[in-house]
Amino acid sequence: EEPEEIERIYYKDIRTYEDCKVLIDNYKDGAVCILSLDPAQIADVQGMMNYACGGVYALDGVVEKVGENVFMTIPRKEEG
Repeated sequence: EEPEEIERIYYKDIRTYEDCKVLIDNYKDGAVCILSLDPAQIADVQGMMNYACGGVYALDGVVEKVGENVFMTIPRKEEG
């Protein structure tokens, strides 16, 4: 089985809840998203991570840790 082709990758340093919203909007549009959460720059890291994970989960995707404070959204696999 061949791996699925990635059409677009969106990278964002998350600083605000608006950044999370933009990230989820890009994910909804089909992008694989990479997000960086720097605890030194964000007052509510856990809240923003919950927001991002919740949006991805609602769209049947998952979030995986790929580095220290760096995460990647993984879309659900299409049946077929």
